[in-house]
Amino acid sequence: MPADLATMRARLDQDATVTVIYAEPVAVAVVRVVECVKEGRAGGFTSLSAEVEVGGAWRAVPGTPSLGGPSGSVLEFALDEPVQASAVRVTGRVGSGVSLAEIDALAAE
Repeated sequence: MPADLATMRARLDQDATVTVIYAEPVAVAVVRVVECVKEGRAGGFTSLSAEVEVGGAWRAVPGTPSLGGPSGSVLEFALDEPVQASAVRVTGRVGSGVSLAEIDALAAE
């Protein structure tokens, strides 16, 4: 499904938000964030949260992924119940610098 991805620009120790907007609502059970691989560096977020937009309102996705792992980490947030979302967004505090490879909205398996 085509999506628009806003770019993220933030200084170290500031919050950055990336939003993915879908052309039509998609089924979401998990929001997955994949950091880019940066040789010799750990992942760059010091905090991270996720939200889904349902019916024009943003809802927090529960959970706190384990941060500070190796670069290229896969960070996931699971919803209690799947929803039909028109957008997802993640907000994180930038630590050592962040590059994102993917932000995915995954349906239930």
